[in-house]
Amino acid sequence: MQTRILANPTELADAVATLIADCVRAKPQAVLCLAGGDTPRAAYARLLAMQRAGEVDLSQVVYVGLDEWVGLPADYPGSCRAFMQETVFGPLNVPPERIVFYDAMADDLQAECRRVDAFLAEHGPLDLVLLGMGMNGHLGMNEPGCLVDSGSIVTELDPVTVSVGQKYFGTQQPVLKQGITLGIASIMQAHCAVLMVSGEKKAETVRQALQLAVGNGVPASLLRRHRHAITMLDTAAASRLG
Repeated sequence: MQTRILANPTELADAVATLIADCVRAKPQAVLCLAGGDTPRAAYARLLAMQRAGEVDLSQVVYVGLDEWVGLPADYPGSCRAFMQETVFGPLNVPPERIVFYDAMADDLQAECRRVDAFLAEHGPLDLVLLGMGMNGHLGMNEPGCLVDSGSIVTELDPVTVSVGQKYFGTQQPVLKQGITLGIASIMQAHCAVLMVSGEKKAETVRQALQLAVGNGVPASLLRRHRHAITMLDTAAASRLG
């Protein structure tokens, strides 16, 4: 695993956007999986600016959703799908046929898992997956103790994830119990996995993920087994690395 440390969140966002753009320049029809959440928002804004400036052409990219809160419709404010619509899909006018996202309202969630896995089996693996990392080290909604050999999976959410996740919903505060997510096996099969972490509050989890034993107790540590993983940190997130 490579580790890059950038001076501040702005430089981190620029570097991550450049990685994504480089992937698309090399393969215009790239299959990307981009995480939701606060951390990558600035990177997506930079990527859109690069598109407007003609520095990259995202018009043929296919997007696969990383995860979703079970029980929330796609347009629910704060849902993963709604976030991606706001930050990427909407501004780029991405047509529905180039978006593969979990329907977290489906009656048969296992069928949803099979649908996404079947798409990846035919069109994948992912060319690049951009991941954030939870306070507990989760990747997507693969929580501590997760299966390491699974494709798409329905997970029981860790209390830390439930608590932190409420920040996305303002005053609505939906009941969060389960997630549906790309599994560790799908992430490990990606040609490139990028872990983006910003801020001192995650510095201890970064240390555990990068310097303690690899295992599913800290799912992010599993990326150290990936053939082409890059950890992108700002100095605050890297502050506890020895």
